[in-house]
Amino acid sequence: MNGFAVFTTNIMAIELFVQKSVDIMLPIARDTIRRDGAHSPTAILHTVSRVIPVMMTFQDIRQRRDQVEEVKKMALEEDAYAVSAISCARVVDCRLSVYEEALVIATTARGLPPYFVKQNFIRDAQGNVIMFEDPVKGEDAWAIGQMMILPEWDATS
Repeated sequence: MNGFAVFTTNIMAIELFVQKSVDIMLPIARDTIRRDGAHSPTAILHTVSRVIPVMMTFQDIRQRRDQVEEVKKMALEEDAYAVSAISCARVVDCRLSVYEEALVIATTARGLPPYFVKQNFIRDAQGNVIMFEDPVKGEDAWAIGQMMILPEWDATS
């Protein structure tokens, strides 16, 4: 077997692991939104032996940038093969003065394009989350303002 076939097989395995991990994270994130009414931005480092959740607690753009840089550093130190960012997005249509809210998971992995999952949700008049729409996966799930963490992995690893 040549090196290219092994590399391709490894990339396909990582892609499958990423998708399965997101499928596990999504219901947990939904439960959090139902229970708390929100989901704090969270980074998940995917390593061979475990997943490492990192709560993001920034109050402004400078703190956000600093925390993202810290997560990137942790990803490299932990030899993560992927990093997921879980956040809520609010997309506003200024023309109609309406908005949509969505739970968004954006995952970056070594050697793969980003993988997106978005699931819109609806609140009642009291602000409680009452319904989730079907999740959208892949490029169609990209949302403006979503958090994506891109460690500077060595292209050869």
